[in-house]
This record gives sequence, C-alpha cells and structure tokens, in this order.
Amino acid sequence: MAVETILSWWSAQRVMCMALKQKQLGVTLVELIIALVIIGVALAAMVTAVGSMAGRSADPAVRQQAIAIANMYMAEVTAKEFTATSPPCLPKPATRAEYTAVCHYNGLTNAAGVNAGARDQLGNSIAGLNQYRIVVNVVDAPNELGLLNNEIPTGDVLRITVTVTGPANTSFALVSYRAKYG
Repeated sequence: MAVETILSWWSAQRVMCMALKQKQLGVTLVELIIALVIIGVALAAMVTAVGSMAGRSADPAVRQQAIAIANMYMAEVTAKEFTATSPPCLPKPATRAEYTAVCHYNGLTNAAGVNAGARDQLGNSIAGLNQYRIVVNVVDAPNELGLLNNEIPTGDVLRITVTVTGPANTSFALVSYRAKYG
C-alpha cells in the first residue's frame, strides 16, 4: 500500500508540475532584468558609435574645402611671372589684384580683420568661406630638389607654400616649386 501511495503521490505531483509548466506564459523577474541589461548595453554601444560618426562627418567636408581653397590660391600664384626673391622682389603692389610676379605673394595672409577668409584675385570675399585662414609663403629654395653639388643657382627655384586652416583648426598645406627656365 505504501508503494501505491507513493506512486500515486508522485504521479499527482508530476501532473501538477506539467500543468504549471503549461500555464507559465510570462517571464521571471530575473529573466526580465537580464534582458533589460543586455538591451541597455547594446543601445549604449550603438549610441556611442553613431555619435562618434556624426561628430566626424563634417571633417572630410572641411578638409576638402581647404584643399580646394589651397588649389585655387596655388593656381593663381603659379600663373604669375617668375621673379626671384633674391634679390627681394620690389616693389610689391598695394593690392593683390595688381600682383604680377610669384614673389609678390610672399607673406599674403587672409587670416584676421578685414581680409579674413578666402578671397578671389580681386580681393572680394568668397561667400561662406570667411572662417578659413590662408597664408602664402614664397621662398628661395635652390637646394631642395635633391640635386647634387648645389647645381641650381640661388634665385632660380622658388618654393610656394599655401597653408589653409579650416573652422575646426584643421590645417592643410600645399607646396609647389617654381623654377626659372629658359
């Protein structure tokens, strides 16, 4: 009888456990907390990645604009007549529109005050580019081209450097050489 009672009790417990398992439709509090922690960590990682990408998305545009400005200034400078800086290029015209020689551009700065920002050849401000700073340097550079025995005389090669600094202090320098030929 004792064995039958135990078997009957065990069968009843088993039936009740099966019934409870079938009725359980929700999740436990522990399962819910674990799921929330996992979702929170994933969302935090996603927000950090998206925020980082959004913060850097303007950098390439600023850099490309700085490159375009440097190219514009360099094309203007190199299109002018070659005149050596040694002896110094004199006299330097009063306005950029009157520059006729490469050496006239030495020391040109559009960085602060009235002349801030990118300007065209006539000195007119270019819309939307007033946050860029431009500096042009023209120096004698006869020994920088890697030739042996200093074969190029002083005054026959000029190094032109156009440095453009953008709104986020990102700087780009474009360097070109202009040689006296002929």
